[in-house]
Amino acid sequence: MIKRIAHIVLYLGIFFPVNASVIEGFAPEFIGKRVVLYTYSDYLTLTKVKLDESVVSANDSMFRLTADVKQVIKVLIEIENTNADIYMAPETTYEIYYKRAKNYAQSFATQKAVTFFKNLDETDINYKILQYQNWFDEYLYTHKDSILVKGIATYIDTFKRYAYEAYAQETNPYFVNFVRYNLGSLEKMKVSAKYRKPKMILYQEYIRPFPVYSFNDQYMNYIKGFYGNNFDEFADQIQSDIVLAIYHASPSRLMTAMHRDPFFEKDELRELMMVNMLGHAYHTGQYKKENIKVMLDSVSRYAKFQSSGLAASNILKEVTTIAPGYPAPIFTVSSGDETINLSQLKDKFVYINFFANWNTASVKDMKLMEELVVKYGEYVSFISFCTDKNMSEFEVFKAAHPSLTWDIIYLSDSHPILKSYQVASIPYYVLIDQSGFISSAPALSPSPDGLNRTIEDTFEYIKSEMERED
Repeated sequence: MIKRIAHIVLYLGIFFPVNASVIEGFAPEFIGKRVVLYTYSDYLTLTKVKLDESVVSANDSMFRLTADVKQVIKVLIEIENTNADIYMAPETTYEIYYKRAKNYAQSFATQKAVTFFKNLDETDINYKILQYQNWFDEYLYTHKDSILVKGIATYIDTFKRYAYEAYAQETNPYFVNFVRYNLGSLEKMKVSAKYRKPKMILYQEYIRPFPVYSFNDQYMNYIKGFYGNNFDEFADQIQSDIVLAIYHASPSRLMTAMHRDPFFEKDELRELMMVNMLGHAYHTGQYKKENIKVMLDSVSRYAKFQSSGLAASNILKEVTTIAPGYPAPIFTVSSGDETINLSQLKDKFVYINFFANWNTASVKDMKLMEELVVKYGEYVSFISFCTDKNMSEFEVFKAAHPSLTWDIIYLSDSHPILKSYQVASIPYYVLIDQSGFISSAPALSPSPDGLNRTIEDTFEYIKSEMERED
């Protein structure tokens, strides 16, 4: 079993009581670098909320972060392209050593860091969780030979019994729930149907007897795995009512439909999972996106439970954000006898420009794009949307430029695509990657910018990468 990347290092030291919780960090590999402390707004979207920031001092390699913590929360420390999770309890000071993990290959992707604690009290949530995780690692290591022969199922059951006995007198509610739902998730490792418990038994054991712990990360991991992300997991009759509820953009009607499933008897869980499923349904194309956005907006404003309102607000922001890393809004438009669906353009990058006949700069760029289409059409799909007020003006433009042969489509100046792509001025450019995610918005134009950069620089890079992969 791979050992956890966080370890306990205990020293004798002095504890200074404080009003806020504090992280005093030592990070000699990151001198002069910015350190940011985040927590999570909700555990459906894992949207980060900044709590504090600092800089690693050149004098002593130290940084200091503070947060007004009212209850145990999970926080994320980020330095450059590294990060580490720890837990913070109210009025507690944490002394940590923060370093890069040597067993991770260096890359531009975010990497996990190693955190060592100094002066960590045995009653602290981090001490308890790390001790529990180390115990489980050692248990599996001790029985590794037998597990290879007999499978892991019976050993998970045994460890679960040991853990319940060991923590029978535990009073820290966050840790109690961390252990319970970590064990619940471990039960899903039972691959054989012979050992797998029926869903109702799991529901009766882990969900029905307990409140909803929406701000406990292990609880939410378990819940998301238990309920799934899609409405199509409901019985057929309930699915029919769900379709009607979304058709009418009615969260209350959807809540009523879901309540008919015995696993959704708890109001708070039902509202939370409704938000989660609406977020996933937005990207499936099965339902009208505008209706889902209306429903998410309604829940964000009028949710019965705070966790659902926060998640709905975060999901709504995610599905309406035009920024790198976010899904590009899907559209279907017609050009003569041809229909263009963005979701079908997955083998190439897609370069979209919004232009108008009256705008001199955008007309000039259209002429430059003609050359780009010839040079990079094998690697990039080109789509141009005309935003002229009258279609007659677009037709005049098309007739005057017969050499512009890629997909050039009339939208008008009030088409919903303009809103979904947040087009505030003309010309406007968007580059979408092969997976349907925004690569850049606004993207560079065919004309040089103030730094003499053009979109051709990006196209040349795309071409070289795709040729190298071939």
